[in-house]
Amino acid sequence: MKQNNIHEILLNNDFFIDKTTNVWRPVELPAFAYNDGDEAENYVLKSVTESADVSINSKELSDKMKDWPSTYHLSSRRSNLLRPFEQWLKGKKVLEIGCGCGAITRFLGESGADVVSVEGSLRRAQIARARTRDLSNVDVICAPSDIIPDIGHFDAVILVGVLEYARVFLGRDGQKTLLDSCRDRMTETGKLFVAIENKLGIKYFSGVNEDHVNMPMFGINNSYTEKSVVTFGRSELKAVLANSGFLHNEEFLPLPDYKLPVSIICPRGWKNFSSQFSQLAIESAHQDPQKNSENYFSIEEGLYNIWNNDLAPDLSNSFLMVSSQIKPDEEIIDQTIAAYHFSDGRANEFKKTTLFKTNLNDELVVLTSGGDVSIPSSVNEHSIVESGVFHDGESLWLSLVHTVNKPNWTIQDIVCWSSIWINEIQKRASLSKEFNSLTVLPSEFLDAMPFNFITLDNGDKKLFDQEWNSPAEITLGYIVFRGIFHSLLRLTSISSSPSYRGESIADYSLSIMNAIGFSCDDDLKNTWLKAEADFLASVQSKDAVAILSVLKEVKLNVRRDSAKAIVNDLNTAIEEQKHLQGHIAELLTVADERASVIQSLELDIAGKEMTIKTLEDANRENVDKLNNSHLELLDKISLRDKQLTELYNDAALNEQLLGQCRHENHLLQQQLNGIYDSSSWKFSAPIRVISRRTPSYLRNPARVIFRKFFYIGQSVKVKSGQVVRNVIRPAKLLTTRVNQRSRTYAQRVYHALPDRYKLSALKVAMKLKPEWFYDHPSFIRTNESIAGIRQAKTDWMVDINTCRDNFKGTPGKVAVHCHIFYHDLINEFSAHLSVIPFSFDVYVSVTTEEGRDVCTNALKKIKNISNLYVEIVPNRGRDIAPMFCQFGERLKEYDYVCHIQSKKSLYNGGTTLGWREYLFNTLLGTEKNTNRIFGLFQDNPTVGIIFPQAFVQVPYPAFTWLANKQDGAMLCQRIGIPMPESYYHFPAGSNVLGKNVSNETSF
Repeated sequence: MKQNNIHEILLNNDFFIDKTTNVWRPVELPAFAYNDGDEAENYVLKSVTESADVSINSKELSDKMKDWPSTYHLSSRRSNLLRPFEQWLKGKKVLEIGCGCGAITRFLGESGADVVSVEGSLRRAQIARARTRDLSNVDVICAPSDIIPDIGHFDAVILVGVLEYARVFLGRDGQKTLLDSCRDRMTETGKLFVAIENKLGIKYFSGVNEDHVNMPMFGINNSYTEKSVVTFGRSELKAVLANSGFLHNEEFLPLPDYKLPVSIICPRGWKNFSSQFSQLAIESAHQDPQKNSENYFSIEEGLYNIWNNDLAPDLSNSFLMVSSQIKPDEEIIDQTIAAYHFSDGRANEFKKTTLFKTNLNDELVVLTSGGDVSIPSSVNEHSIVESGVFHDGESLWLSLVHTVNKPNWTIQDIVCWSSIWINEIQKRASLSKEFNSLTVLPSEFLDAMPFNFITLDNGDKKLFDQEWNSPAEITLGYIVFRGIFHSLLRLTSISSSPSYRGESIADYSLSIMNAIGFSCDDDLKNTWLKAEADFLASVQSKDAVAILSVLKEVKLNVRRDSAKAIVNDLNTAIEEQKHLQGHIAELLTVADERASVIQSLELDIAGKEMTIKTLEDANRENVDKLNNSHLELLDKISLRDKQLTELYNDAALNEQLLGQCRHENHLLQQQLNGIYDSSSWKFSAPIRVISRRTPSYLRNPARVIFRKFFYIGQSVKVKSGQVVRNVIRPAKLLTTRVNQRSRTYAQRVYHALPDRYKLSALKVAMKLKPEWFYDHPSFIRTNESIAGIRQAKTDWMVDINTCRDNFKGTPGKVAVHCHIFYHDLINEFSAHLSVIPFSFDVYVSVTTEEGRDVCTNALKKIKNISNLYVEIVPNRGRDIAPMFCQFGERLKEYDYVCHIQSKKSLYNGGTTLGWREYLFNTLLGTEKNTNRIFGLFQDNPTVGIIFPQAFVQVPYPAFTWLANKQDGAMLCQRIGIPMPESYYHFPAGSNVLGKNVSNETSF
């Protein structure tokens, strides 16, 4: 089935491809409780996404390996597990279940297979997709394997480190459920690749922790439960496979295990040449990154025993089973191949593959490939012998293994071992018997190490695998130091000995050389260590300084002699017991002497206890009195607080009533002034003068007559006034509307003018209509006589058009908070945010899901928005509460914060029409305007906040406290600022740009 058909099946089963990750996933993704830790996986994700080269042999990824999780997920060594099958995989349809972070997935894709990889963890699936982003023949699906629909039949199914987790995710019979599913997804001749730990692996007997629970002997003790991970022995694993119909198994043995193998022993190898490959198995032990610091025995000696007794398939650390339902017609590998060995801990140009095959006489031959025939470098020259005879025998290094794992070995034993090897070098280099550490050797002896000497059956020594030559002069001292150092470095553990006291391997190698007869000091040691670090850095393409620091400090791992240690501990305990018994006898004597003293003291204490009891009773009475007094005092304080609260409330009420009285008095005064200025008052002045001079007996009749004339005149005045108002009102209303429209049109014309004409136009407009510009800074500067509330301080007001517009760069971290209650205005917001010429983050508060979708779709198109957050908030606190309550903690982190909102002011019937457009245009408007504002911040460090001056349509009372004076006083006192009185400037309309000078104060 082609991959596009797989895509169609997935789409028809409620799967979709996530455009941000390119991973297929279901609409509802179940939770998946497995990962290597957030920090570890995020580091791997970052490493893969930031690397240009994500291939198997990527040097970028190799350089980012820093710990076990990153090494496991990024190392090219992972692919060695399936390298023997690379040719067979080409063109095959492969299903990989539990692909993790994509190390095996990448190899399958590079091998030319059509790959579908399944992973339950979304983050790990994202990493796997990023690792294979350039491979069109790979699909990654994020979902548990049991919910994947039928997507066809596959030639191979891969389970690498997965079968052991089946119980955890699929229940008690999870292994059978998983294997049955794999069988149903395979073709009849398909192959199942299962890589899993062997619970009876030799390293687990030596005390190494079980991989999944990090406890020793866990699998050997059968401590697994029905819901836990579980691994198997060889026969158990084959039975589990057979129970699901996989009756035919080809058993491959990865060394040191399946995770990071350096060798793969094929069935022909372990069946027919087990003892011959014991050396390969033993030398793989030190390349296991999961070694233990406390071993019960030497893993090398354990491997020597099992491979020389045909126990390797039962006690190997891991299995690689290639299983099928029927006996396969085609061979998955060439049946003459016995083993593979990969020398891959190197730069790509130096990697090599060694193939062990049998010839027609069923004899082992060696074929080597990889690297160039000769690649020069600043430190070494490299060459590969492409084929040769297999040399059967033990290496000189294995003799050292036997030596240092004997009880109470000595440094002299190592000297004897070293002498055999040095004599071989002496003979081959034709050195005289008088040699020292400065004796010069031919360059081809750079690689004449003990592990490259084989002792044949006749006792002769065979030097093989000579890859490296030195272009520079080398000395015998350097080669001997190098050989001893690396021979000790390869040991996973040694038996305890008085000859080794825990010094570094470098220092111990120097001691051995001096015991041999070389005269060496620390200066020579440091010279040789640096030369070796430079050599290894050239071979591995790593940092020489980092390598040198490791070489200087590394030590041998000494096993504790358990039986001897127990006896010593027991003898020590017996001696301590004897000492304690004598000490106890002495103490008993002293105790008897002190018994009488204690008795007298007890009597004295009893008397004093009575005294203390009496004092305590008296004290208790005093405490009770104090407590009662304290409670009475608290009641008084509470009552006083209540009275003060009432007085404060009364004072606040009185202040409010006083304000109302003052307001009413002001209104009455205005009415009185109106009466004094009225025509009636002036007209009646002579009458009032006459009335004051009229005799009292004539005043009452005169008042009656005057009232009648007054009521007649008042009626005439009211009716005539109504007539006048009916005539004047439409004309006045028309004038107001004309003025408003004229002003709006004039503003639009002004903003549309080129900058060079705006100042002239402004001067003309101020002369024609001065009442429009009472608050404009230019008008105030030229009309300083304006009185009252229009006399705003000019140092608060700046004509933004006079500021420089050449601000460049980014002013720091900038955030814009947009409260968009009316999302139909989103195009206005998009237009104004688009003029900001540098990167910034946007926080949007909306009150509906529709608003969230509209705002997200519109604003995500703006290129300079680095991070966009659109969140639904309660419709409370207008536009201010969302900024502080929803986003306040996040906005603390920014240098500048701008706040704008979708202001319509529908409550005032349109009297402030154009307010929002004015605020937006003044605060943002154009790129030049934005540059002017940030230039103003840059040129004036004391400027903390910038906002548009008052909109002309907003009445001046809006710039006073009105009914908020009491709350304002409390707030000003809390912040610690003086309270403004009467009229004062503030950003009416709540559109403002501020410098986040003090996070604690602002937010």
